[in-house]
Amino acid sequence: MKALIVDDEPKARKNLLNLLTEYCPNVDVINAVGTVDDAVDVINQNDIDLLFLDIEMDGETGFDLLERFEEIDFTIIFITAHDEYALRAFKFSAIDYLLKPVDIDDLKGAVDKVESRKHITSNKAQLDYLMDQLKTNQPPPKLIVHTSESLVFVDFVDIMRCESDEGYTTVHLVNAKPILSSKNIKYFEDLLETRSFFRIHRSHLINLRMVKEYIKNDGGYVVMKDNAILPVSRRKRQEFLDTYLG
Repeated sequence: MKALIVDDEPKARKNLLNLLTEYCPNVDVINAVGTVDDAVDVINQNDIDLLFLDIEMDGETGFDLLERFEEIDFTIIFITAHDEYALRAFKFSAIDYLLKPVDIDDLKGAVDKVESRKHITSNKAQLDYLMDQLKTNQPPPKLIVHTSESLVFVDFVDIMRCESDEGYTTVHLVNAKPILSSKNIKYFEDLLETRSFFRIHRSHLINLRMVKEYIKNDGGYVVMKDNAILPVSRRKRQEFLDTYLG
């Protein structure tokens, strides 16, 4: 993959270049620049696959660069030192990001994700969603669900439960067909744990607002509003009851 690094800090550019050279041999860094104008010139003159983009640069931002292009046909990995809220915004918009200072394992994981994608997802949709969240400083109203071929925007209130499916996750919705996501259930747990969702079992993450009944017999299980009967694991039982009843 042909890559471009954009960061206004020379040491940061050199450090990332060294890490990519040593640990990501599948990435060919064609240039590393420090300004938006220089980055625009490189992108216009080359077909790049991957952009490592700093957010806050001297008097400019990474978003200033992206706004210079009507179409974005390369994958973006942001490099950020932003606060916790902004990081949640990146997560919910399905945009890849790396925290400064860049960790080797995080870098390798981000590059592997880019390389393993079978289809190009909608960069514009992801970026528009991210920008809306950052501008409004409000919790995102929707969750982006990755499938093998697309991104599906789902209202949180419409998510009934998530069920693990051999490394994938089936997202069960209210009054809509389930969606098979290419992400594992831990991915959804990390995103939804602050939104009244609880992982009652290694295979089941539920919306607490959608629980119809809790049955104490047979080790404990819940009945959801879609009439699904789901077990509550022994080690999760008390925590679930404290959360649900508290």
